[in-house]
Amino acid sequence: MALDLRPYQPGDEDAILSLFAASFGRRMGRDYWIWRFRDNPLGGPWIELAWDGDRLAAHYAVSPAELLVGGERKKTALSMTTMTHPDYRGQDLFGRLADQLYGRLAAAGFAAVWGFPNRFSHRLFLRRLEWADIGEIATLVLDLEELRAPAVDSYRLEHLAQPPSSLDALASAEGIDTIRLSRRAPLMAWRLFNPAAGDYRCHLVHGDAGVRGFLASKPYGPDALDIVDLVATDAEALAAAIALVASEAAARGVRRLNCWMSLHHPLRTEMERLGFVPREPVTMLGARWFGVAGGDPYDLRSWRLPMIASDVF
Repeated sequence: MALDLRPYQPGDEDAILSLFAASFGRRMGRDYWIWRFRDNPLGGPWIELAWDGDRLAAHYAVSPAELLVGGERKKTALSMTTMTHPDYRGQDLFGRLADQLYGRLAAAGFAAVWGFPNRFSHRLFLRRLEWADIGEIATLVLDLEELRAPAVDSYRLEHLAQPPSSLDALASAEGIDTIRLSRRAPLMAWRLFNPAAGDYRCHLVHGDAGVRGFLASKPYGPDALDIVDLVATDAEALAAAIALVASEAAARGVRRLNCWMSLHHPLRTEMERLGFVPREPVTMLGARWFGVAGGDPYDLRSWRLPMIASDVF
């Protein structure tokens, strides 16, 4: 069967949304699609499609993401939605679409494609798409009744209606020789302050010496809160941020906080002191670099990713 493989063209979104419903048994909102794929401040959509006449058979999309690699800004791609109509499975359409899309990304100067394969796609990413495993990210969980809260008299939270000018300097405590998410204001505005993105609450953490941290959260289920981004200048500021947000959350009936923080993050031991423990779910991280990134980009010890790096949170 000869199919036409080509990049996205304006107007294809109706067929894409229909294929999503047929593939997953649920609908993707048009506003979400526009936000994630069309209105990304780094450009797009970056989508490859397989057509059988006017019928969409398969789809693979990535979303541009800016990483700081050893302090240098790199344009990369977060691997996103892969889907094949049930009538067209078993034809390697995902692999063929990825070959074309990755070729376009490399030609456009993207440094890498990376993401979070699930247990169904993991093997295919490794064997067919030439990805390599980086590691697994455990979810850190804090039951609020177990919080070992410090005194926070000299700290306060400021609720944000728009992102601050830049958080990259504040996040430098994550380390210079690392791979971490860029937090430039336009990117944070798109990711956390657009209603189509989700229901996020963002705060600056102020101390006697000025701004000491940033925290973004999102409700999860009836009684949990995901800390989707967290940066702090030091352990004291991090502890204050968690304590202040936990106090506000408990007043709303929240009983548990969830967060990502690498085992190798310099503030990880402070999270453990506060009472966070690693639990499921465990998320796999992998990548394919198109060129030399510096250091070892496949070493989990180099990576510092918050939950907002994933499209799930």
